[in-house]
Amino acid sequence: MAQETTKFDPKLEEGIAYFEKMLQVMPDDRTTLEFLCVAYGQIGEPVKQRKALISLAGVLLKEKDLESADRIA
Repeated sequence: MAQETTKFDPKLEEGIAYFEKMLQVMPDDRTTLEFLCVAYGQIGEPVKQRKALISLAGVLLKEKDLESADRIA
């Protein structure tokens, strides 16, 4: 089975940079963390994706959104 290669998408990279800056200002922003979880997965950055996912889980627990936290667990 051939390993899938990730295509470089400048728009996605630009979006990631923008959302990373937003995260510095609003570290508990759910939408930003959700975007980064997906985007990091798309560009093949599993470590960054995992960190964003852990942060997102923390935010969901703070918000007492247990249903969403359970879905990503």
